[in-house]
Amino acid sequence: MRIMQVIPEFSLGGAERMCANLSIALKKMGQEVIVVSLYNYESSITNELQNNGIKLIYLNKKMGADITIILKLIRVLKKYKPDVVHTHLYASKYAQIAAVLTKVKTKVHTIHNIAGKDGGKADQIINRILIKTFHMIPVSLSDDIRKTVMETYGISTSQTPIILNGVPLEKCKVLNVYKETATDFLHIGRFAEAKNHRTLIQAFVQAHKIVPELRLFLYGEGVLEQECKKLVSELDAAKYIFFCGTTNDPYTVMQSKDVFILPSLWEGVPMTLIEAMGSGMPIIASNVGGISDMLEDNVSALLIDSSAGQIADAILKIYSNRNLRKTLGYNAHNRANGFSAEMMAEKYYKVYLH
Repeated sequence: MRIMQVIPEFSLGGAERMCANLSIALKKMGQEVIVVSLYNYESSITNELQNNGIKLIYLNKKMGADITIILKLIRVLKKYKPDVVHTHLYASKYAQIAAVLTKVKTKVHTIHNIAGKDGGKADQIINRILIKTFHMIPVSLSDDIRKTVMETYGISTSQTPIILNGVPLEKCKVLNVYKETATDFLHIGRFAEAKNHRTLIQAFVQAHKIVPELRLFLYGEGVLEQECKKLVSELDAAKYIFFCGTTNDPYTVMQSKDVFILPSLWEGVPMTLIEAMGSGMPIIASNVGGISDMLEDNVSALLIDSSAGQIADAILKIYSNRNLRKTLGYNAHNRANGFSAEMMAEKYYKVYLH
């Protein structure tokens, strides 16, 4: 089977990593995979795809709406004649229209977040037409997401299968040393509203006043990065809250820290959370989106709301409780087995055969 994955670009985000993990796992299954990036953006993810022998096509998209991309995609589809076009993020409004015009048999679109947050109104209108009229299959990442997809697009449960994200678990470096106190907290995620960085910073400052040895390491980049740096400076917290840029190797970073923290306002099925689970890290996460399908409160994570008070309380609770951290990390690691890239690829392959 020839499968074409289409995504806007390969920045170091969760959807981009999921697309790469899926593409590599499908190729290992013996499928032919071609990956199309709308923008000419290279990263460690594109390097990994190429190192795994996957063909990459860049379309040099202009910023903003660019109708010429549909024409470029039509040419690509006519040349390679894929059996499946699988889109991510807002690539559907370009690639799936091209797929309809070139009569591609199977059209699949992964909805990476709750439907109201997975693109603007125009994207939703186009997706509705593609789903209702041209049989594009919308894949939800969790039951929570599926409910919003059903409501937004007016479809039934059977029309939007759930497939959990997956990571190559063999890359995880399992944390097997739990210190008496947890001082180093880790967050990996782009600086965007959903990730709730400002509240996390405020909560960490509160906790640090009680436990001065606490440190927070923030990995990522994004539109709110400078605003967050300014907030840390205003709160005189630069000596214990660190901006670490992006990382090509989250697994090694995770092995070097004590607790993973993800207090998002909304989520799908976060890739970094799966990587933390596979690494056996004790986790603090907000109970939103698909997270409650991944982890159980006080069993495999501390699940909280997204408020500064609850974030600070969870930090202080986990700081001195070594047995709690060990239990949460062990149980999270066991749960990670349901989130392998291989399992994800097998389930998508069944959808492609639909």
